Amino acid sequence: MAKVKYEDARLLLQLYDLRRESLLRRARQWFLGQFNAYNWEEYQRKYIQGSEEERMVRMVTSYWNMASSIVRSGAIDEQLFFQNSGELLLVWDKVKPWIDGARMEVRPSYLRTLESVAEDYRDWRDKMNIKYAIKRKRPIVVAPPVAAYGEPPVSAEPIEKRKRGRPPKKRPRGRPRKRKR
Repeated sequence: MAKVKYEDARLLLQLYDLRRESLLRRARQWFLGQFNAYNWEEYQRKYIQGSEEERMVRMVTSYWNMASSIVRSGAIDEQLFFQNSGELLLVWDKVKPWIDGARMEVRPSYLRTLESVAEDYRDWRDKMNIKYAIKRKRPIVVAPPVAAYGEPPVSAEPIEKRKRGRPPKKRPRGRPRKRKR
């Protein structure tokens, strides 16, 4: 990474300050914890236009789309931004299931910058994970795609360690282990 300019660091801190604003903080917390829509129809049914929830969705997505625009324009160093903004990918993964329907109804360019920067971030993260694994002589783990709403999660085990067959046995929850004396 090239030496980061003072202006890049300052802009990153200003973006962080915006995230700390109480309304946006509350909206981000709700969006990451409670928001869920697996297609555009469900989104419209659950988050009626003008409702508090719909306002929070727009607040979070427009913040990250704006931050992505700053990155895409070159006003801030991309690598510096990626090192400090993992939430962008979480937001994009929640938007991805319904964005095609929204683009058909709202506008074709809706959240395109967010999508573009999120995909670049995913590629950058995978590249950094591979570099780290090679440097530390550890198995390479490629992050799995996020499972669609209602589907089981995808395994994130190291590629060379994935086994076919039965999953490992899990101890039932709720019962304490017996201790040997």
